[in-house]
Amino acid sequence: MAEKRGCIIQGLFPKLTFFSLSAKKYIHEHEATIEIQDSDMGLTFFSGSSPPRIQKIDIFSYFFGWLFVGDWIVQIDKRAIKSAEDFTGATQHSGAQPKSLLIRFRRDDYFKMATLKVAEVTRKPNRVSVFMQIRWREDLPVGIVVERKGANIMVASVESGSIAAQNIFPGDMLIDVNGKEVNNDVSAAKKAIRQSIIEKKNVVLKLERDVTPLKMISTPADDVLAILKRQRGFWKRRSKFEPIEEEEPGKPKRVYHVPNVESEPLPVDDTGKKLVATPSRDGGTRTEEPVETAEEEPATEEEEF
Repeated sequence: MAEKRGCIIQGLFPKLTFFSLSAKKYIHEHEATIEIQDSDMGLTFFSGSSPPRIQKIDIFSYFFGWLFVGDWIVQIDKRAIKSAEDFTGATQHSGAQPKSLLIRFRRDDYFKMATLKVAEVTRKPNRVSVFMQIRWREDLPVGIVVERKGANIMVASVESGSIAAQNIFPGDMLIDVNGKEVNNDVSAAKKAIRQSIIEKKNVVLKLERDVTPLKMISTPADDVLAILKRQRGFWKRRSKFEPIEEEEPGKPKRVYHVPNVESEPLPVDDTGKKLVATPSRDGGTRTEEPVETAEEEPATEEEEF
């Protein structure tokens, strides 16, 4: 399992954007109480941003699902946060018990993704067309990485903790941008998206998504289903059985370490019969077969939007 990343400063701060009065109407401050277990916050901030602005959120971060990429951390427990160092100092925790943090953050609600329509694709079962509208600013990437896949453009990955992660999924095919087909031209698709953002126009993407239902590996037997049905919600009901063994409350017993303890394997089982070694079974001796080396696939062209 991947390790949770701590708070680090990485990357270049995007070009400074001076918000007009109309832009400020989208920026609001919110509060959230978040429980932490240690000091590894799993956040990456844009270098030089003040208040610190989130560039990446690790999927194992305590803030995952609460904060988004692009949010500013303004206060922690009523303490003003002006830099990444302030954030690190305010989130130090080494105790055994969880600690609650009152986070005040600033969010630009101009950033928005909305699904306009979902329609079935003709002559393609289990595939749908998704029309997605995006409203964005220049100072943040959209948060998706695409690659050329045959005659199409496929979403290879989506930035965790971003708005895109709630709307666009790996494996989605990008069909057109603002009504114009992009085929497999990754650069042209990126240029069309960025140009609309620069001109402060909404971007409409047409995506094609595989919605094939997942197959059940196996169906439980009838008697198993009957037991599961009969025991449904067992944790909500008081058990009719009494505990087999109860101990009187008292002081815990002291345990002493005894050095040089010797052990002797028993030659017989519980009934007194002599133990017999387990015989080797067929197939126990395994020979290694030569493994064929797979040919490497050519590198694909990837671009982040």
